Amino acid sequence: MFETLGACQRKDQNGQLIDRARFKVFFPSFGDGEYQYKWGSPPGIDELAVIGDFQTSPWSQKQSDLLILAKTSNTQGTLYTNDTPPLQSGFYEYKLRVKFTDGTIRIVGDPCTRYNGGSSDDNSGFVIDDPATYQPVTVEKLNGPRVPIQDLIIYELMLDDFTAQYRGAMPPVEAMIIPERLQELKELGVNAIELMPWTAWPGEAFSWGYDPFLFFAVEHRYVTGSDPRIKLDALLLLINELHREGFQVIMDGVFNHTQQGWKASGFPYYWLYRHPPDCPFVGPYLGGGFFQDFDFENRCTNHFILDVCKYWIDSFGIDGIRFDYTMGYLEVGREDRGLGWLISEIRKHLILNHNSDGFYIGIEHLPDNRYDAIDACNKVKSGSCWYDRFYWDSRDALYCKRDSERQNNPVEPEVLRLLDTGRDFELGRVPTTYIENHDHSAAASNAEGQMHWYRTQPWAIALFTCAGAVLIHNGQEFGDDQYIPEEGDRVKSRPVQWDEKQNTHQGQATLALYQGLIRIRRAHPALRSLEFYPRDWKGYDVSKHGYQRTFNQSGFGLEYERGIVIYHRWNTVEAITVALNFSDQDWEGPVPLGHTGDWTDLQIIDGDGQSGRHISVNSSDLRPQLKIEANWGHIFVKALA
Repeated sequence: MFETLGACQRKDQNGQLIDRARFKVFFPSFGDGEYQYKWGSPPGIDELAVIGDFQTSPWSQKQSDLLILAKTSNTQGTLYTNDTPPLQSGFYEYKLRVKFTDGTIRIVGDPCTRYNGGSSDDNSGFVIDDPATYQPVTVEKLNGPRVPIQDLIIYELMLDDFTAQYRGAMPPVEAMIIPERLQELKELGVNAIELMPWTAWPGEAFSWGYDPFLFFAVEHRYVTGSDPRIKLDALLLLINELHREGFQVIMDGVFNHTQQGWKASGFPYYWLYRHPPDCPFVGPYLGGGFFQDFDFENRCTNHFILDVCKYWIDSFGIDGIRFDYTMGYLEVGREDRGLGWLISEIRKHLILNHNSDGFYIGIEHLPDNRYDAIDACNKVKSGSCWYDRFYWDSRDALYCKRDSERQNNPVEPEVLRLLDTGRDFELGRVPTTYIENHDHSAAASNAEGQMHWYRTQPWAIALFTCAGAVLIHNGQEFGDDQYIPEEGDRVKSRPVQWDEKQNTHQGQATLALYQGLIRIRRAHPALRSLEFYPRDWKGYDVSKHGYQRTFNQSGFGLEYERGIVIYHRWNTVEAITVALNFSDQDWEGPVPLGHTGDWTDLQIIDGDGQSGRHISVNSSDLRPQLKIEANWGHIFVKALA
């Protein structure tokens, strides 16, 4: 229902556009209905009106020319509506003017507007199209079927940073459609683009987008252009182009909280209540501490967020949603509120519209014990959860190599549990794995950038040879060295340094590595299976000296003193042994291949990701002596009869 609110151009009884817009603003009532609340109070409104440049231009928030909205009530709440007079085609901005019962007047945005004006006032907006010339932009589905979740290779993309170095005066969304950049992403081999939050935030300052306040509107700085229609259609044009190029598009959805801001430039529902804390959409639920939490105890809040999700799914054709910071609204065991209910309702909606195949639902759930996120993922029936231990363990290992006392022990025995990424996931659910994301310093930075970037290589090989949907952050593919402090003001612009891609050895070598790894992963389904050995690695053994630090009897596991890790992946058609060297010294020793016959040592940087040296294994020597170079790894594969 909320997706039908806001200001939209009207249509006649034949479905043809006419030269008027209709405003619709809804307030829930007390009760336990779908759009009602149990905690909160009425807004205390005496009169609700609209002011804007559809009345007079230039317009002022103090103008006396008002369009009063008519009030109607039902069992769910109160709806305020009215139509504009006939208007010429063009783009119009407006605000709501609310007069409360105590005489107080406040100027506020529209909570369901499709446009954020982008000035200091964050005006709402709508477009009147000329019916004679209007050509609607429609959703274009993905060019081909969606890939299964375990086959996803996701490119996390921040629109502002990705385009900053080359876009000039173009808005970021338009700059993304430049063929050269899309071709580079195709050549990299990723099959999904996860766009960091595009929903509008208050003001004109740079933001990562995790402080939204208008949930049906695209951030103005991403779409501001001379063509009025572009303000509303630009994101859809980008998604359509990505679909034509074969990329699935994942929305980064921030639904735990909102930026309350200040009156005209804050979450409108909050300021449409005489006493803002009485607003039933916000309030403490499970906690979060980020801006103003949504109160999912109230059903109106649950339906508001559900309608937001359905709007972007239906009107923009997205292929998945990443739910940001779910600690604030994921309550395991409760299915009538919060994230569990949302996921269930979204799946019903997708099935009803024949749109469920391959739709990505991922959660960023960050309990103190990061492995507990797996249980949460299973219980709320999410398709995936962020596997945050991969980032922190790789970061800690790269940091430890700066310590001279630990350079010879770059990984801990727990690494075998870390690499068994598919462990404990129910069938059909997988981790989303990464060694870098938007929230922290780049992997190259953790390894001291240009000095020791090559130390990230075995971690990249591990990433692409373990189960899960793999995620890489923009610029990671060529070692873009970006530092972020873990404390204080962390939200900074980090323009992707495209010139480093071909102009530095680090950029060229890292890009070749990632392209090769992606091709290998896509060519070998055993790397995408959940099978892993050694599973249940005994990280602690009191009978010895604390930890199991040497290979097991089969030759797999960890050689702690040398920084060597060897593990086995397989499915019904192929067997794979992965050998990684996290140390700064070459290692030569027995590598267990396990099956007699011909094995191929895949050359990671080879163009097709297939050819490489061949190794013949006989029954008398199932563990040939092989060399694993420093800060590198090898992927050995054998087809099974």
